[in-house]
Amino acid sequence: MQTTINVTGGMFDSTSVVETIDGFPRGDKAVDAAFFARMMKCFYSDGVICPSDGYLQVMPGDGLALTVRPGCGWIDGHMAWVKEAVTAAVEAGHRYQVILRLYRTEGRFVLLFGEDFSGITRSETVWDLLLASVEVPAGTAAVEDAMISDRRFSKSVCGAVDSPVSSLQSVAYAADAGAVGGMAAEELMPRTGGRMTGVLQAENDTTGAPAVRNIRYGTVLPEVPAEGEIFILLAEEA
Repeated sequence: MQTTINVTGGMFDSTSVVETIDGFPRGDKAVDAAFFARMMKCFYSDGVICPSDGYLQVMPGDGLALTVRPGCGWIDGHMAWVKEAVTAAVEAGHRYQVILRLYRTEGRFVLLFGEDFSGITRSETVWDLLLASVEVPAGTAAVEDAMISDRRFSKSVCGAVDSPVSSLQSVAYAADAGAVGGMAAEELMPRTGGRMTGVLQAENDTTGAPAVRNIRYGTVLPEVPAEGEIFILLAEEA
């Protein structure tokens, strides 16, 4: 007995056209935006891309104003791209939250400079990333850096986007892994000349760039690793 159940997948070339919409054909293997969003969510977590490089940073504008620097953010597999710096006026004696908001059902992003300081909204229809909290004291003539609390690095309300490499997560122990780097564990371990004593995991380099530039293994960790290098520390066999 054999049971076959279809599973959603893609992307594949269509074998037939099922309908034509405004002159554009739709094939029988076509996928929608929800499919692409789910696929992208496998690689990018929610948050701001490279916040350490100043992307989507909230800064003082001219006088009583706030400016959000250009950058990209991800929410639920959808990307927001602020192409140019955005500035909004504020008033003295008020507190603000600067939020990147996704309206899920409408399929659109907005930058929200809100006076409601009660928190962010996260529901089936609205999802927020809090970029900054700002308090402008009464009598202030211009916004200053000290009035802005950067929240981009806080995972609970925003956070940095995990890179494709780090989103691969980790192999708990090489000895327990079916294959590492295309080799079975029994092939890998003799080549290293040692045994794995901890978690094997790729992380972002020290600059925060979403890429691993170099991977090495060894039994001694340098006091100052070269920028962009990641080491897998092994123990000598007893």
